[in-house]
Amino acid sequence: MRKFLFLVVCATLALAVTPSGATIIEINPGNVGDPAGVLSITSTEILGLPADGQTVEWQFIFTDMKYVELTNPFSADSKKSAANLMLDFGADFCNSPDCVPFQRPIVGTQIMYLTDMYGDPISGTGVFDTGVSNGTDTAQYNIFAAGDQNNPKLRYYGLYFNITLPNVEENGVPTITSANISLANAFSESIIGESTPVPEPSTIVLMVLGLVGLAGFCRRKSWK
Repeated sequence: MRKFLFLVVCATLALAVTPSGATIIEINPGNVGDPAGVLSITSTEILGLPADGQTVEWQFIFTDMKYVELTNPFSADSKKSAANLMLDFGADFCNSPDCVPFQRPIVGTQIMYLTDMYGDPISGTGVFDTGVSNGTDTAQYNIFAAGDQNNPKLRYYGLYFNITLPNVEENGVPTITSANISLANAFSESIIGESTPVPEPSTIVLMVLGLVGLAGFCRRKSWK
């Protein structure tokens, strides 16, 4: 019974802590037991967005309660890029991949972090620099993890990005043509795992109703 109540609480918290206004995007990090790698994101909420300076809020959640576990083999006063999001831009009027002049991601407009199984920010992860650009047609957003000798492994269940897209107009406005997430960017060792799935809210309701019905049936039987 305690385990059931724990799962109910977990499901309730997971729904409650999802950032308001964030676009929820489920992604499969890969097969359990494999090392984490780079995922190609094909969500229609991302591909095709214009580089018009708009602010976007994306919550990436791993499917089937999967997680990525990273080793932390560096000193407590250092940090590493744990994951990054790379957005490629292009347009029909471009004659080469590098025809769009891009600025660096705008300082002070990035809120990014790794999330735990409830969707909460994981302490020690976030933005520790002003952001970098990779080439002239790719915007790159890094999530860093601070070193902690008392926590040699870092496990996360999703990623959160609240970022402002570049504002570019070069004979037109380019759009996002591809998006990729590196799940273990600067970490040499990683593994994909899976936790016990939390029941869906509808399943929880049915389970509660079933337990209530079973309790009533048992009481009736005990009276006979």
